[in-house]
Amino acid sequence: METGDLRFPVISNVEADVYPGKGRIKELLFQQVDHPVRWEESMQKMIAMGPEVVLEVGPGKVLSGLLRRISREVPPANVEDGVTWEKVKGLL
Repeated sequence: METGDLRFPVISNVEADVYPGKGRIKELLFQQVDHPVRWEESMQKMIAMGPEVVLEVGPGKVLSGLLRRISREVPPANVEDGVTWEKVKGLL
């Protein structure tokens, strides 16, 4: 599997930190299979980075709800389909 350079920060849920670069992407993706998900720590790392909004892409709002339990500093926005995308894309 080939990976390219990251164009924006991506947080690994294995280490609860930003991927250190393309050299470890494959290793960390494989570790996701049998390592615990460090969700709360990953979200705290993301919040500390200062996003204005967090997008949840896909059906439902489970992850947005989990984020709200951790912090209400960053508002979540949900994208489930073309209609919700049209409403949300102006936030980007």
